[in-house]
Amino acid sequence: MSFCSRPRFFVPLLLAVVLIVATACEEYFPPPEPHLVRSGAGAYTAGNAFEITFSEEIDPDTLELTLWPSDRGTRRVAAADVEPYVGPCTGVSNECSELSLQLAEFDSVHITVDEPLGAMGSHFVLEVGAGLTARDSQAATGVSRYFNVRYRGPTDPDPDANIQVQNGTYIFGGSVNHPMRAVLTLVSDVKILPDGRMVVAGAKGDVVDDDAPDTSRDPNIIEIDDSERGWALFFSGLVVETDDGRRFMETEVFDVVIPVLGHLTLYMEEVRLFAEITTDDRGHDFFDGTLTYERIVLGGEEFEGDSTPLLGEYVPPEDEMAGIPEICSNPCGAVIGQCEIPEDFPHPDFCEDD
Repeated sequence: MSFCSRPRFFVPLLLAVVLIVATACEEYFPPPEPHLVRSGAGAYTAGNAFEITFSEEIDPDTLELTLWPSDRGTRRVAAADVEPYVGPCTGVSNECSELSLQLAEFDSVHITVDEPLGAMGSHFVLEVGAGLTARDSQAATGVSRYFNVRYRGPTDPDPDANIQVQNGTYIFGGSVNHPMRAVLTLVSDVKILPDGRMVVAGAKGDVVDDDAPDTSRDPNIIEIDDSERGWALFFSGLVVETDDGRRFMETEVFDVVIPVLGHLTLYMEEVRLFAEITTDDRGHDFFDGTLTYERIVLGGEEFEGDSTPLLGEYVPPEDEMAGIPEICSNPCGAVIGQCEIPEDFPHPDFCEDD
């Protein structure tokens, strides 16, 4: 073979390299990512619109919304086998009767939900469908996005009310999954007055059964963390009752500090709890709620806030473990780690009978 024949072998290779480089240099058009604009109060006022913004201008005909029961959860794989309340509703010009949509400049939409889904205390998961497409580039999101939406009630106690809730021990349980997973198990003393005022003193609980999920609320396998890594929380709130007898709870803002790994600490700032107080299959009161927070700080880095389900289960006296906080006599309980009792906690009205 002569040397003159060699360039013929390099021509296809050169063309291939040119094609690869040209392909790699094609401009990337990002898909429109939806974002729920959070309420500063952690929940939305019934009757008012909430807003979804988009990172890119959207083709409104590709906007698809579905409202799911809160049991579905906000992960891509549903936590429960449930049917949607409403939807899918496709395009702002083809609204479902339960929703009113107002598009603003192709980069945000205001959503008003009619009653009963939009009533005080209502809680649902909003799905923005996977087919959402950019107006100019036609780049599609490709996956659905899910957001917790909850409506709040009145924020002042009613001196004429006679709200009845089981006072005593509750185990509140939930988890945060971003920027890292952290489990919140709070063994709490809960006091609620007839006018709706509420105070809670809670201590970190640990699930001690290795075969049980770490989010278990079974009092028989939970112990108060009495080590240096234990911590306690104190917060107040309000319970209101609707004309049809439904009870809703909302707390004031507080912060949560959770040691997660070694010396790493997760700070949840501007936290609120919202819940409907229902009755479980044992006949006890049950908090079906949501924990919302404005931001998380971890390792010096700040992350945007979110919301996550939080459930509270009543613990009968015979199942109570040792070391539970007692609001009026021993607010820290068995906690020897982080326990900072607010100066005005609790209001004297909560301890008149103790």
